Amino acid sequence: MSTKIGHDPWLPTEDNPFITTSLPEAIYEAPVSSLLNMQGLGWDEECVKDIFNERDASIVLNIPVSLRRPSDAWVWYKEAKGEYTVKSAYRMLVGELQDNRPWRLLWNLKTDESARYLFMDCTDAVAMWTTIGLSSPTLGQDDMQCKFVMLCWGLWGSRNNKVWNGNAFDCNAVIHSSLTFLTNWKAAYDPMLTTQGSGGRLLKWKAPSPDRLKMNTDIAMDIHHNIMGLGWVLRDHHGMFLAAKAMQISGNYSVQEAEAVCIREALSWLKGTGMGDVDIETDSQLVYYALSSNPFISTFGFLIDDIKEVASMIEGVDFCFVKRSANRAAHIVAREAVSLTGCGEWFDTPPLYLVDCLLSDLMN
Repeated sequence: MSTKIGHDPWLPTEDNPFITTSLPEAIYEAPVSSLLNMQGLGWDEECVKDIFNERDASIVLNIPVSLRRPSDAWVWYKEAKGEYTVKSAYRMLVGELQDNRPWRLLWNLKTDESARYLFMDCTDAVAMWTTIGLSSPTLGQDDMQCKFVMLCWGLWGSRNNKVWNGNAFDCNAVIHSSLTFLTNWKAAYDPMLTTQGSGGRLLKWKAPSPDRLKMNTDIAMDIHHNIMGLGWVLRDHHGMFLAAKAMQISGNYSVQEAEAVCIREALSWLKGTGMGDVDIETDSQLVYYALSSNPFISTFGFLIDDIKEVASMIEGVDFCFVKRSANRAAHIVAREAVSLTGCGEWFDTPPLYLVDCLLSDLMN
């Protein structure tokens, strides 16, 4: 199967999965794989930005690429595992047939007339509400309110960006960045207190068993600048620092996709060091469960398969899920990676910004 750039609906977006850029016939019929770099391991960013309009280029460049070069396959976009289900199709159709937008939620915020225009009467706002389809009955009331408020926030930010910087409104970009921010916030707001029996204390980092290593991984995302920070920290069974790396990549993936990419990159780095017998810790429960599940066809599934393949090349790799409070060191490194000045690689001696966290973990 060869997915064609202009002919097939291959963009993962709720609005319009087709390329909207006007293309010459040769590019229209060309395979999507021709947009990858020479190694086939990522998008040719310069080529993508040169061919497509801003909307299309943004969506394409925010699709993670598998390192295994899997064959083209059609997936059902409405399910995380890419498999068609009658239930998901029903939800999609019901959502499209109903149009009960939660305008009353906006009026309850006691907004003035200018806000009414911005959030309801403005043609850009109308296009956004039409695109997102908040009327789906499958959404709980609280979830619907969260999405609605976040999209209003995104619309306001886009308005300011147009007024002060002259940047045109991009409906898909606003929706993507706003909902990604909401998803990331929810993931970060995971309660850090342990369950019954913990005495209400925060879970702390624990050293691995003797003769094993432990590598913690985490991500940080800057949706406004379209960049992600990846970070990992490697320690021995005494809790002593061995190595760490902070790297920055372009894009604005979903949280689980970004977490999976981070683990994949960390394992590739570990493979290059020749070390093994390591516990890989992540605070993403979705990624952890996916790593122990059967293969599934989707962008996220391909990334999980990448991780499994790299892990199979390293001796003694085990995956573990931990609460965010036990993963602070990796999070600090990832957060610093968002800044270009914070990127780097360290062996034996940690970066200064990480010292206090490492000492705290050792004391516990």
